[in-house]
Amino acid sequence: MKWLPRVFLQVYWVRRVKEPRLSGDLPVEVVWKFLRIMEGNSFQVPTDAGVRVELVLLGSRMNHSCLPNALRGPGREKGTVEVRALRDLGEGEEVNVSYIGEALSKPTAPRRAILEARWQFKCLCERCQASDVLRAFRCEVCGGTHLVPGVGTGDSENSVGPCLACGAPGFAVDALERRWDVAFLAAEQDLGRAGRAVTAALEAKDGAALTAAVKDAFEALAAANRAEENCTLQMSHHLRLRFRKARVTLRSLVGDAFAAAGESASAELWGQSTVELQEGIEMEKQTLPFPRDKLVSELIQLSGLYRKLGMAPDAKRCLEDALKVMELIYWASEAPEAKQMKRDIEEALKA
Repeated sequence: MKWLPRVFLQVYWVRRVKEPRLSGDLPVEVVWKFLRIMEGNSFQVPTDAGVRVELVLLGSRMNHSCLPNALRGPGREKGTVEVRALRDLGEGEEVNVSYIGEALSKPTAPRRAILEARWQFKCLCERCQASDVLRAFRCEVCGGTHLVPGVGTGDSENSVGPCLACGAPGFAVDALERRWDVAFLAAEQDLGRAGRAVTAALEAKDGAALTAAVKDAFEALAAANRAEENCTLQMSHHLRLRFRKARVTLRSLVGDAFAAAGESASAELWGQSTVELQEGIEMEKQTLPFPRDKLVSELIQLSGLYRKLGMAPDAKRCLEDALKVMELIYWASEAPEAKQMKRDIEEALKA
């Protein structure tokens, strides 16, 4: 057998969860050892009632990877755990899952810090050992790309390696990155405030307030564009990806405001947002090649923009893509809102 199909894992990796019990007269050192085992091998699963702690004989032996090939979640029967492959697995390939959820979207250094603080190990997975594509910097010589090297190379996590295009030497990036983080954060806060004002005016149907809010929104968008001028971070850098999403959200809201006023400029604003959001999604798919919750919300947002532009086939395609991601990951969620979102999309696709 050259590969292991997804369906095999769906059936095979199911084990019943047992409730651990401790005797009241155990020595302190035994209880302490048990708690350390629980912390290092258990999974904390959010539920409506709080958090459920799971310690499973086989499932708890699965290693973490920042580029996981499987996902764990509740089994079909109460009290079971199920593991599903996210892709077809090769013969002898290790099955690994992520311990850190949405934190997978973070660069290498903060991901490893979370893992070391919670599970006391320094991650050396394939992704951590590779150059960090979420920390990409523009080469001042040729415009190419410098990347922060992966762990295990002996290089500092605050310096980049030679340019991938021209070989120009690397340089320290910690101060540079902090400067752009501060600049983008300030601009994002202005974008967020302007967006909340536009939303409030639209909901109140207050024409005067909407006019003022739109004016402030355009000023925030212009300031955001200025903040990004001469940026030395490449578009795949996590700070620019985050910044782009904030700008897309506000521009889309301004388009809604123009539409409410019967202005044709709404289409241009929605079109710009659509292009920018689509580019961001495609770039993140390359840097984060695994299904994510945030990808679902971004595809739904993109579908809404296409629908406003009258591009029904594209809107439907985005919902179909979102549903595919949901089918891979939302079976593992016990949150009612996640299940309701999936039902809403299924209904929308039937319409």
